[in-house]
Amino acid sequence: MNEPSLTPEQQALFDSHLWMAAHAAKHRCVGISYDEAYAAACEGVFEAAKSFDPAKQILFRTYAKRRVHGAIVDYVRALQGRKGQKQFCRLMTEDENDSGNLRSRHDALAIDDTTGQDLENDEFWEVACVGLSATEKAIVTGYYRDGHTMKEVAEELGVCESRVSQINKHMLPRMRPRIERHMSL
Repeated sequence: MNEPSLTPEQQALFDSHLWMAAHAAKHRCVGISYDEAYAAACEGVFEAAKSFDPAKQILFRTYAKRRVHGAIVDYVRALQGRKGQKQFCRLMTEDENDSGNLRSRHDALAIDDTTGQDLENDEFWEVACVGLSATEKAIVTGYYRDGHTMKEVAEELGVCESRVSQINKHMLPRMRPRIERHMSL
């Protein structure tokens, strides 16, 4: 199968933005290698270069970011379909990585592979919440289990979003060992 070739302008965009593929691959999904993620991300950069329209007055990097992210996610979804297993993709967006401290929710809990684990199972969340205060349990339930934003959890608790983040940061190191032990059973 022959891929359509790029124009010289498109090729220049592709060549000068391969770093995006390397960056995305470094923060790849669990369950795939760096090389697999890099190949998928390169396809994303290629597709972005091929379809980019400079007349829309948007930076190529901005345009390509979603294509690169989407290419890796699509690869993981296809791979999961072939293997027939359930995994969480802990691919992080560039915005999250650039901030230096935001991570995907399940990555923060150290949940890598949920094969055989049902995260909808109340037992999993009970184990995760052992020894936590009522406020910490509310954060785990709202943010990690139910998928609410930190802002929504903060409003529910009647505190500011930064306080929820602060509590979350301090409880995670206590939770991780229990979760890891539970998942290894």
